[in-house]
Amino acid sequence: MLHIGLSISYGLQNTSLCNYDHLDLLCRRRGCGHQRRRGCGHQRRRGCGHQRRRGWGHQRRRGCGHQWRRGWGHQRRRGCGHERLRGCGHQRRRGCGHERLRGCGHQRRRGCGVCVCVWMSVCSFLWF
Repeated sequence: MLHIGLSISYGLQNTSLCNYDHLDLLCRRRGCGHQRRRGCGHQRRRGCGHQRRRGWGHQRRRGCGHQWRRGWGHQRRRGCGHERLRGCGHQRRRGCGHERLRGCGHQRRRGCGVCVCVWMSVCSFLWF
């Protein structure tokens, strides 16, 4: 029984790797912007159509959903330089990337979101 369980889990790992490669190729073919290197992160299952369908409006309200954890790959370089690695790269256009998910988007734009950054002066300088 143990051997069967191991083979099943190994098979599942193989299929997930196959899906990952397949969607990575799809991303490259469709020209999926800055996700090309990483193979779409959390969006492996849905491919790249997820963003196109729903646009950025919905995700901005929710704090970009899954992307909060992984960041946007090379977009991590933007921002004030003191971001935690878990920050969402897309939000850094509006804020410093340290806002907690609870704040509303309009507050973050004005700079009154809850900022976890120690260097508040740097962040507030970049907010405006």
